[in-house]
Amino acid sequence: MSRIKAEKRIISLYVIMSFLWILLSDKLVNWLFSDAELINYIQHIKGSLFIIISALIFYKIIIEEMDKLREAKEIIKEKYEEVEAYNEELMALNEELESVYGNEHRLNNRLERIIDLVSNITEQKIETKDDFLSYLFKTISELIPEIDSALLLESKDNQLCLVDKLGTKFEELEEITIDQQGLNFNNKIIKSTQTKKILTEKINQAEVRDLILDSNDQLILNISFKDNTIALIILTVNQKKFNLQDEQILISLINLSKTFFNVKEYIQLEIDFEKEIILSFIKILELYDNYTGRHSLEVAELSKKLAQKLKLSDEVIEQTYWAGLVHDIGKVGIPRKVLNKAGRLSDEEYEQIKLHPSFSSIMLSKSEKLKEISKYVLYHHERWDGKGYPEGIKGEQIPLVSQIICIADAWNAMTTDRIYRDKLPREVARQEIKDNRGKQFAPQIVDEFLEII
Repeated sequence: MSRIKAEKRIISLYVIMSFLWILLSDKLVNWLFSDAELINYIQHIKGSLFIIISALIFYKIIIEEMDKLREAKEIIKEKYEEVEAYNEELMALNEELESVYGNEHRLNNRLERIIDLVSNITEQKIETKDDFLSYLFKTISELIPEIDSALLLESKDNQLCLVDKLGTKFEELEEITIDQQGLNFNNKIIKSTQTKKILTEKINQAEVRDLILDSNDQLILNISFKDNTIALIILTVNQKKFNLQDEQILISLINLSKTFFNVKEYIQLEIDFEKEIILSFIKILELYDNYTGRHSLEVAELSKKLAQKLKLSDEVIEQTYWAGLVHDIGKVGIPRKVLNKAGRLSDEEYEQIKLHPSFSSIMLSKSEKLKEISKYVLYHHERWDGKGYPEGIKGEQIPLVSQIICIADAWNAMTTDRIYRDKLPREVARQEIKDNRGKQFAPQIVDEFLEII
């Protein structure tokens, strides 16, 4: 905009000067001189003088405009340099933000994996030590993706043996055996220098040792168990070294390992304690009814065996065992003279006996731990054909666990001595089971049961 104004100013000045020069110079010459020849000469000089004066004036104006233009260019250059500097700062900031976002995203992923591991521990989705170590091994490789290779070793007969591996360098590796003596570091991380010393001293297989040591950095995780067995996880990286954050994550995982096994031990203690209480109750029940105590233990074991044959889940197998163990506790509600009667029961006495599944279920439903199996106990005298008790349900309406306890209960009743009769021979009892296939017992249950007795 300023450039256009400058051009207009120069043109306007030139036009005004030209008109003024023409008008005034002619009048001035005619006023000063009268000689025509002299006037003609001055007219020639006047044109040249106009050009010189115009050139000087325009030179000054152009120089001023050029100076302004140079100043403007300098300002523009400075502004451009400022913009460039700002742009570089923005690019650096953007790179920093991308780095921060990348780190945050990575930390979030790590946190999610750790939370997932904790969740699986607390919800008991991981049952065994081997399952836990395999899951931990996989989790470590996901939390630290820079890991190039890894080995999972576990104690077997005082030797550390290969359980799992990660990385192309170990693809051909089939076996590692390391003497575990002196390798129990009580749940610690062993760093590079010490790692090399341990590997050099303990691994006799030179090719394996060289494969591990042929890396930029190594770490060993030591996980110790109360039975004096250990597990080692050997990690290697090539493009970097393990940093403090990596080590902190691994320490957290070791602490989680200790938590896992403490939780498992506590749960097992709780189960053992509950089992002792129930067994004590059954022993007391045995004083009340000479037959029930031993019978309950045998039914529990046989029911568990059948549940395993049916390939039921570990949880259902455990429930089957407990249901078999407590299926007759309701007999404490039946008069002792009826339970221990040597002769045939009257109809009234039999009706009293038929109440014991309901009594058992009511007693179990009062316990937070046992109420889940109360329905299995309630229906363990129901028949496949619907002629059982207490509700007369039939077929698939009867819970599978109840079907299992039903046949185990009947088998034990037939093959043990009772106060009112001697036990049946095994082949006679087997035939009785076959004869009641699809009547008293579920057909599939009979077929599987006959294979385990």
